[in-house]
Amino acid sequence: GYSCFGDPGFNPDPSFIAAWAPGFTPSYLPPGMAMQVPKGGFMALQVHYHLNGTATTDQTQVGVYFTKGPVDKIVYFDVLLNPSFTIPAGNSHFPVTAHATLPADFHLVTIGPHMHLLGTESHVSLANGPATAPLIDINAWDFQWQNFYEYVQPVPAPTGSVVQFTEYFDNSVNNAKNPNSPPIPVSWGEQTTDEMAVAFFGFTLDTQHLIAPTFAEANVVNAASFSGGFVAPGGIVSLFGVGLGSNWASASGAVPTTLAKTKISLGGVPAPLFYASPSQVNLQIPYEVDGATTLTLTRDDNDTTTVNLTVAAAQPGLFSADSSGTGPAAATLPDGSFLSSANPVATDGSGVVVLYATGLGRVNGAAT
Repeated sequence: GYSCFGDPGFNPDPSFIAAWAPGFTPSYLPPGMAMQVPKGGFMALQVHYHLNGTATTDQTQVGVYFTKGPVDKIVYFDVLLNPSFTIPAGNSHFPVTAHATLPADFHLVTIGPHMHLLGTESHVSLANGPATAPLIDINAWDFQWQNFYEYVQPVPAPTGSVVQFTEYFDNSVNNAKNPNSPPIPVSWGEQTTDEMAVAFFGFTLDTQHLIAPTFAEANVVNAASFSGGFVAPGGIVSLFGVGLGSNWASASGAVPTTLAKTKISLGGVPAPLFYASPSQVNLQIPYEVDGATTLTLTRDDNDTTTVNLTVAAAQPGLFSADSSGTGPAAATLPDGSFLSSANPVATDGSGVVVLYATGLGRVNGAAT
């Protein structure tokens, strides 16, 4: 151990790996992403104790989870903060703001606001020109319930966009958590009875790729049944892997053949793409391909990966009513409403049930 105060107390400044505050739970990065500990590097752990006048013991433990698969992107951490404020005594809704302009194309993977006992609200947003999107809104801050929150789908943050926060503090007698009675002016500080206005960010760089697109023939499956081994003309399939797309994107309007800076071809024929991300691409098998062929994924950095693929006459699969692919088939009435005991099909011979399938093979007449 060693003595220090405030930051870790040595130079050069270290890279952030993790932190804990009351309420934090273990977190895991998505497939294909990891934080990097350089060979020969050291990990330093700093623990803050708040004296309470009673002798006690500490049993701190640290768990580090090492990635088991290939890594295409490093997750970096940065912090937005404002250390220059004083919350007046008696103010019940004091705002503290901060902002920073992003120097590169990022995708935000995780976010973690941080305040102390006087904090009441944290609002973090991303401004890109006239458009502003919320990144996280906490309307009832609780010092005992903090966390890093992982996005289900990382948020694009283009070069030049501005990340900003407004955090509110209650330094009045009405705040039951106020450590000072009567209230006194409170500024930035390391003690729990001081305050902080912070937002941590974990992000990836859109331009960074550490490996070529990584997948195998077995990773190409029917998007409805998740069965593999072969595909069918016109079938919708899902391709799973690492380092597939440079970002996250869904098709809107006409289905493109390039999405998330990624394109796929089968035997040289471009495939329509419905969704693309670093770990998954949903595509349609072109109707004109048949028999033994090759599937090639090409990324914006011109790295490619090719696998052999068999295009059979059919590979039928019914879409399920949930995303697992194992639930009951999605069945609706002609008006699009789901079939259920409360919404049954007519039994007088006029009833029609609609099922949603893919991989049924070629159709008579031209298909696009």
